[in-house]
Amino acid sequence: MKCCRKVQNQFSDATGMGFVTVDYKGTPITEPSGFTDFCKIVRRKTNLCNICDAHGGLRAEIDGKPVIYRCHTGLLDLRCR
Repeated sequence: MKCCRKVQNQFSDATGMGFVTVDYKGTPITEPSGFTDFCKIVRRKTNLCNICDAHGGLRAEIDGKPVIYRCHTGLLDLRCR
């Protein structure tokens, strides 16, 4: 995962967007990169972020393309296959 984390950090730095790599259940398998303080706090207090991550990933896999959706806090999120 070290290589994945490095690429994730570089992509976050280049785009200014937050990233985390998750498994099919939405459980993070890397530390988040570039997350805002708001997202860090919300993720510590609830598992709803993991549920949103899992749902977005499943939709992306079913549709066979990236999916843009709103998370439970109303922020835009993106999931790729």
